[in-house]
This record gives sequence, C-alpha cells and structure tokens, in this order.
Amino acid sequence: MLSPEQINEIHRLHLVEKWPQRRIARHLHIGRHTLAKYLDNPAPPPSHRDRASKLDAFKPAVTELLVQDPKAPAPVLLLRLQTLGYDGSITILKDYLQAVRKDDVLRRAYVRMEPSPGERFDIDWGHFGALLYNGTPSKLYAFCLVECHSRKMYLEFTHSQSFETFVRCHMHPSRPWAAVHPGRTDGRRAMKWKDEIVEEVRTAREAYAAQFDYHLEPMFEDLKKKEEQNLAPRANLKPLKPHEQRA
Repeated sequence: MLSPEQINEIHRLHLVEKWPQRRIARHLHIGRHTLAKYLDNPAPPPSHRDRASKLDAFKPAVTELLVQDPKAPAPVLLLRLQTLGYDGSITILKDYLQAVRKDDVLRRAYVRMEPSPGERFDIDWGHFGALLYNGTPSKLYAFCLVECHSRKMYLEFTHSQSFETFVRCHMHPSRPWAAVHPGRTDGRRAMKWKDEIVEEVRTAREAYAAQFDYHLEPMFEDLKKKEEQNLAPRANLKPLKPHEQRA
C-alpha cells in the first residue's frame, strides 16, 4: 500500500506535470496496474480481516445466561464463562454485551393526548402575598384551571385553599364556558353546571331582600340590629342615595 506522500506525488505528476503513466511508474518504481488503481481511486478503503474471537464459541452460552437474567453484569457472566473454559478478557465480553443489549433496548412510546372539549382540565394554585383588611393581613391565593382542548384559562382569587373553596372553584368555570357534553355528536352545548351552595345563598339573599321590597336602607338598619345582637359584623358601609358620592 502506498503512502499518502506517494499518492499525492502520483497525482501531481499526472495532473500538473502531465507525465504519462509509463514515465510515472518508472520514476516512482511502481507497477502500471498499481498506478492506474490509485489514479482511479486515490484513497481506497482499508481492508479489514475478520479475526476469530475467543468469545465466539461461548456466545450461545452468553445468550442463554441473558435469557435467565437480562441485566446480569459482565463480571458475573465472566465467572460463569470461565467455568465453561473461557480464557478471554472481560473487555471482549463487555463489547459484546453492549452490542447485544443495544439491539434489545425498546424505545418508550409516547402517545399524544387529544382530549375532547370539557374532558380534561389542568389545575394549580398560586400564592400572591396578602391583603390587609383593617390592618389584618389575609393571604391571597389564585386558583388556575386550564381546559386542555381549547387551552382556555379560568383564574379566580380566593383567601382560602380549603376543600370547599377547591370544589367551588372547580364548578365556577362551568357557568361562563358551558362545557360541551362528551357524549354529544350534534354539536349542541350541554346544560350549564350549577353550584348548589351558591344557588342556595342566592335564593336566601333574594328572599331576604324581598322582605324589604329591595330597599337598601331598611335592609342596612336590620343588618345593624342583628350585628348588635350577635356581636358579629354584618354591614360596614351605609348605602348611598343616588345624589350622594363616597370620597
């Protein structure tokens, strides 16, 4: 095999000096067939000879051991093979195990999730410091809910992370969004969800306001009386008349 310097000299004499192949062969003391070969292919791939490995005769035994324990380490397999007469190094065994196990590795499959409208929601809580009420701090939380199909986000601020608040915050987005029932195929929207607790409070407030014909001043006076009786705040600001303005 010629050296890189000899190959470069062949091409220089042939392409630059325009020497004929017979003259180049005599000048470099190489055969004309060798010269023609390197002119056609300046960098032929090196030839490799497949040599027998000391592990070849024991590969069936390695396969059987891997069936019994696919994660068996190389030192353990080496001890087993040495009892069968293997006298090679552990490096050969490690290289073979790496090649075999690489072919057996199964790639984990990932399935893209495409939920239907109203089928799946992602939720989380956020903390936004605290608000002061008459000098008393009250922690402020944010409930965040994302509808996975449309990516619409609902955000609600609360002062509590109790279970009751958690449930109510889940139910409140259903009113403005009017979630689609997953079983429908005609595209019509399903009935809006209702928060039973909120509806009960609203009904009680409507009944209370109807007692005073929805006049705010009598309602305020009644709340102040109940506040004095129960020693619990019920009404803080007196209702304004239409011509009054609060600073």
